[in-house]
Amino acid sequence: MQDKSPKHEITTPNYDDYVIDPYQAIIDPHIHLWNFGSSASMPPFLLEECANTISKSGHNITKTVFVECNTMYRHKGPEHFKSVGETEFAVGMAAMSESGLYGNCQIAAGIVANVDLQLGEKTDEVIAAHSSASNGRLRGIRCQTAYAKEGLFQKSAAPELANRMLTTNYAKGVKKVHAHGLSLDVWCVYSQLNDLIEVADRCPNGLIILNHLGSPFNFEQQTKREEVLNIWRHGIEKLAQRPNIFVKLGGIGMNVGKQFKRGEGTIKTEELAANWRLFIEHCIDKFGPERCMFESNFPVDRGTCSYRTLWNTFKLISINYSKKEKSALFYETARRAYKL
Repeated sequence: MQDKSPKHEITTPNYDDYVIDPYQAIIDPHIHLWNFGSSASMPPFLLEECANTISKSGHNITKTVFVECNTMYRHKGPEHFKSVGETEFAVGMAAMSESGLYGNCQIAAGIVANVDLQLGEKTDEVIAAHSSASNGRLRGIRCQTAYAKEGLFQKSAAPELANRMLTTNYAKGVKKVHAHGLSLDVWCVYSQLNDLIEVADRCPNGLIILNHLGSPFNFEQQTKREEVLNIWRHGIEKLAQRPNIFVKLGGIGMNVGKQFKRGEGTIKTEELAANWRLFIEHCIDKFGPERCMFESNFPVDRGTCSYRTLWNTFKLISINYSKKEKSALFYETARRAYKL
């Protein structure tokens, strides 16, 4: 006799259809706002686009930190002061956000500004200018340090960055950043982690925040993957021994080297979690949740996935962590690091 009873197939949930843990409070400690004019590859991402991205995601993003991205520099005046224009721009975006017309999220609640740390004695006056322009929002400084001999973002390598973190002027600049009560944000790639260790040892009394997990990208052939991972793992382990270093968990979706890139909405949460888990869990294991914070790196990472999928991925990876650990990873570490 044929069994006509209904069949109940066991299916796995499609995490992209809904928001995982929608009430979890989140501070996004790494987001950009920009307008590069007519650039087709980098269309404007201003307050309205940012607010809509956050609102449509369904995640409970309470605050964001604006991180410098070489936009809206002053057109005139001394070269070393031109980056102050970017801070003025971010403050304008923050003021509009405070109106409440763009949602409840406080966009650009904190600002990480760009200062050339090779300026020597001029560094102090430039930091002071950013602080004065920031309306009390300046929290950190970042300058360009990421270097890979293969180049970044399909651009040839910039040789002047190869050993920048090892220069005497850079160390002096970092100490001036810390003297102003600010953090130092650093984006460097996996092969530069030993350089950052030296910076931390020279400047042990101030906060240093490693961006994008130290970018464990495989710039070489696939056969080099294990070599890259071993260099990165060892660097992370040594960095974690320096208590003044925190790490941002994210920025893995950047199209920097030979990464998969299919466009927003085409990669699923489960696939990203499978690809990113190794890197994220290694950092959390070595640094502890109290020194780790999830970051979006939007709109850069939107080339890989949507804002909803990105945060769903972080939530799926951390699903078995305790409530206290999740609070640190999504909110509390960023709040403490950026004094929000």
